[in-house]
Amino acid sequence: MSSLPSGVRLVRLLNEHLGEIMGRERTNHNSIHLYCTGPYWVAFECSAYQLRHVFPDSEITPMRLLGYPFPGRSTGSFCSRASP
Repeated sequence: MSSLPSGVRLVRLLNEHLGEIMGRERTNHNSIHLYCTGPYWVAFECSAYQLRHVFPDSEITPMRLLGYPFPGRSTGSFCSRASP
């Protein structure tokens, strides 16, 4: 799988583990869960929120992936923490 492009690896990760990832994020209060997609690492929901606050100068690329309607997006994120 390491020879696959990062985008393909991301789609595969979402296809195979989306429910597990979102379940983990639903109960995430203070962790950063990262997933490797080749040369890039991705974080979702609360993990992405935490990552941005721990490393404010890191390169962050918000994404909305068609075909992957993340639960909670229509009413807001799982993360209900106020910004510092």
